[in-house]
Amino acid sequence: YVPPTHQPNLNSTQELQDHQQNTHRPTTILSKRTLGLLSAVFNGVWGGSIMVPMHYAPPEAHGTGYVISFAIGATIITICLWIGRFLYHYVCLKKTVRSSYDS
Repeated sequence: YVPPTHQPNLNSTQELQDHQQNTHRPTTILSKRTLGLLSAVFNGVWGGSIMVPMHYAPPEAHGTGYVISFAIGATIITICLWIGRFLYHYVCLKKTVRSSYDS
């Protein structure tokens, strides 16, 4: 959804109807199927490459130390992404705090 940059001055019903007919906003660029397939590919690549950093870690960083470090990093990123999603729902979609939290 792209908010209109300005509201036209519509003084009559005919002007309102003309404006509504001439206003074209595409709802989505991708179909649901294409979006689902792209999401599945992204998820597979993301999940499959999750342990790639261990390949570049020094030998003494493997094992429990790596797992703890990875868990802390994943927790921080998850919290940041959740806060970002919450703020998007609260600010951009103008939802209430409760509905933003629930979504």
